[in-house]
Amino acid sequence: MDGASSAGFISHITGSAKLVELAMLSCHSPTLLKEVFYYVRFHQAFLSLLGCSQPSPSPDPLLRLDLSNKIPTVQRLLTLATILLTFYPSAPTRQIPDPTTISQISNAIDALWLEYTTQSAALSATPMTWNESSSVYYRDAMTALAFMYFNAVHILLALASTLSQDKLDARSTTDLIDYHARILDAAAFLYQKRIGCAYNRMSLPLYLVAVHGPLAVQRGCARRYFEQWRRGGTMAGISKLALERIEAVEVELSYYDCCGPGVGLPVRIGVAA
Repeated sequence: MDGASSAGFISHITGSAKLVELAMLSCHSPTLLKEVFYYVRFHQAFLSLLGCSQPSPSPDPLLRLDLSNKIPTVQRLLTLATILLTFYPSAPTRQIPDPTTISQISNAIDALWLEYTTQSAALSATPMTWNESSSVYYRDAMTALAFMYFNAVHILLALASTLSQDKLDARSTTDLIDYHARILDAAAFLYQKRIGCAYNRMSLPLYLVAVHGPLAVQRGCARRYFEQWRRGGTMAGISKLALERIEAVEVELSYYDCCGPGVGLPVRIGVAA
C-alpha cells in the first residue's frame, strides 16, 4: 500500500479505524487507545467531507470510551461536524435538516463555546488569542486547533441551513468571511510552529476554506497548504486527495456558474471574488 497516494491514504485510514474499533471491543482499558482513536477520527471526518467513506453500521466508538466531560473539546466538535456532514453534498445519502435540528446544533455549538471559553479563562490568565504586528497569536497550539474547528462547524452549519426551511443568514458576508479568515489565521500560527502532528488535523477546516471561501485569496491560501504538504511528502496522500477533490469541485462550480443552479453542488459562502 502506497501511503503517499490518494488510494493508499484512504485504505490506511479505513483499515486503522477498523483495527482501533476492534481493539476497543476486546481491550479491558479502552482509554489506552483513545489517543490513537482521536487521531484516526480526524481523518475519518475528513474522508467523510470528501465523500470517500461510508457511515459505520456500528455505534460511534467514542461512546465506548465512557470519558463523559473528559472528551477533548475538538473531539466534541468533530461529533457535531460528523452530524453536519450528513447534510453535506458529498454524503452517501444526503439528508435534509429540519429547523429543529438546525436550532439544536446551533445551540450545541454555542454551549460548547461558552464552556470552552469559561474553562480556558479559569485555567490561565493568558488570553486565548491576541493580535500583534498584523498577525494573530494563540495561547498554544491546541487553542489554535480548537478555534479552527469551532469556525469549521459554523461553516458546515451555515451550509446545512441553506437546505432548511429555517435558513440562517448563510449569505451574510461579514460573519461568514470571518469564519474562513479565522481558520486561516489559526493555520498560519500552527504552520509557523512546525508541529507536524497538528498539520494532520488541519485538513478538514482548510478544505472548507479552499472550497467554500467567498474570496479567491482565501481559497488560494488554503489550497497552498495542501500543495506544500504534497511536495513535502509527509502528508502527500492526504494532500493529493484534497487537491483532487478541490479541482473536481472547481470544475463543478464553473459549470454551476455557467448553467445556473443544480442539485447537490457545494456553494460559496458570501460573495465570490
